[in-house]
Formats: sequence, structure tokens, C-alpha cells
Amino acid sequence: AFAGGTVHDCFNILTVLVLLPIEATTGLLRHLASAMVAAFGITDDQDKGTKVDFLKVITKPVTSRLVQVDKKLVTKVAQESDPEKLEKLMKSSMIVNSQSKSSHMFMDTPMDDSTAGFLLLAISLVLLSTCLILLVKTLQSVFRGRAALWMKSLLNLEFESVPGLADYVLIAFGAGITILMQSSSITTST
Repeated sequence: AFAGGTVHDCFNILTVLVLLPIEATTGLLRHLASAMVAAFGITDDQDKGTKVDFLKVITKPVTSRLVQVDKKLVTKVAQESDPEKLEKLMKSSMIVNSQSKSSHMFMDTPMDDSTAGFLLLAISLVLLSTCLILLVKTLQSVFRGRAALWMKSLLNLEFESVPGLADYVLIAFGAGITILMQSSSITTST
């Protein structure tokens, strides 16, 4: 898994080394993205009511119990140009302390925003690492037995009539697995 992850990292670094100068000098990726957006007919003024964020629906009940942030204060800080008013806004806490909303873990805490942020960062890193480890373990257990035999037969794929076709089929298979997992790192480490 470590060797696969290293190869994956090298690929990412080489991709940046190749694409960054091309984008900086020609703007190729920007033009390609604009052409794709135009081809799909996507506009800035599309109705946002049609977009459903499924991940937010799942995570909102949990995150609202951990911490609630005053989003209006964040917007005010971003838009304020007067240094005195900005300093006053920066001293106020972004964590919602009023009982107007449902209670959360940092409701009446004496912690400042930085301490609460570092605590939440540590908690989120532990949860993220735990979830990734469990996901890799689950995938490893799934790819044993019949699934492992199927994968081995697919990875040793050869078409005698068309010699190079198997390579493209394997690339498409790897891309499909990566899309399903939505993480190339997880796919590589499994």
C-alpha cells in the first residue's frame, strides 16, 4: 500500500509539474473548463433550489450538535473596510452562544475561537483517520474470496485479437473504481 501511495503521489507531483506551466502560460485548462460549462449549458444564475447537497443532509444533524458558527459575523468581517469596526468584529466570538438555536457542544464554554478550532481540528482528524482505516479494512475484506478471484482474472486480462485493448480496459476499470470510491488514495492503498 505504501509503494502504491508513493507512485500515486509521484503521479500527482508530475501532473502538477506538467499542467501548472501549461495553464500559467496558455490558460488551457481555463479554456477547456469554459468550453465544458458552455457545452453543458451551465449558467451562474441557475436556480439553486434544484441542487440538493446530500452530504449536508447527512452531516448537518451531527455538525450542528458539535458547534454552530455565526455566519453573519463571518460575512460582516469579510465585508468590513473600517479598521476600528473590523477590530471590534474580530474580538467577538464566532461561536453561537445564544439559546435561540439548538444546543451544541460549545454553547457556554469559556474557550475562545482558536482553542475551540484546534479542538475541533483534532477531533476531525481522529474521526477522518478512523473512517479511512475502517473503509480500507472493509474494502480489503470485500476483495477477498470470489471478488479477489474476479479481480485477479480482470487484472490479468488479455485480448489476443487486439493486443493493446486490455490496457485501455484496465485503465477504464481503475478510473471506474476510483470514481466509485471518490478517492484515488483509498483505491491505491486497497
